[in-house]
Amino acid sequence: MPAPTRDAATPLQHRPTPKRDAFIQAKRVEHSAIGHVVTKNDELNRESYWNALKNVEQARVEAAIEAGDEDLTTAPPWALAMQRMFTEEIRGLKATMATEIAGVRTEIAGVKTEIAGLKTGIAGINNRLTGLGETISDVEHSVEELSAQVEDLGNTLRAVQVDVRQASAININRHVKIATPTSQWVIVPFSNGSDPVRDHDLPHLTTQEVVEQLSVEHLKKYLDGYGLAIGSLRGRGAPQTKDTLIRFIGGC
Repeated sequence: MPAPTRDAATPLQHRPTPKRDAFIQAKRVEHSAIGHVVTKNDELNRESYWNALKNVEQARVEAAIEAGDEDLTTAPPWALAMQRMFTEEIRGLKATMATEIAGVRTEIAGVKTEIAGLKTGIAGINNRLTGLGETISDVEHSVEELSAQVEDLGNTLRAVQVDVRQASAININRHVKIATPTSQWVIVPFSNGSDPVRDHDLPHLTTQEVVEQLSVEHLKKYLDGYGLAIGSLRGRGAPQTKDTLIRFIGGC
């Protein structure tokens, strides 16, 4: 017996079942969903409509299996269209994400380059600071050397001043008796520039008689102050030592 055929324009006649009724109800939802999603391209409600369409397809397949209608198990054109549409959207999203990721990577690379530049700049600043520190150290060393030289020069000048004062006083004392027999010797400063009378409370050596009356202690202090070699300060050596002192201060 040949297989029964049906006219495409003639709807299938199936006995009513709960699943068949659900399929018919789902078809009504399907047409409404297609109108919103495909025709109006409603982006905001697309997900909810897509879920409704999946429910329609599930009801459609279950009804087809129950009714034995093989044609109903084939995916309808609208489902294929929806699949292609979502596939293209996913591809577009992937391309957009890839572009954005590439842009972010480019920005990250730029930031890394800027950070490397900052590190190089900081290293340069550190090098300059190190060089500046070395320069400051050299300047400080030069200042120390200059200070030492100035101090040496000051000591030399003070020594010269003392020598000049001593030479001047000695020269005056050498000409005292030539001027007047009663003239007295002037004070000859010690080698360190101090005054024997004012600074050390020693007798003023005004004449030879004063020198000859010096005590051993005072004589020793005078000889030390002038840097003279000290011989015997007692007995026969004392007069010779006093003569040395008189000659040094210009008394004879």
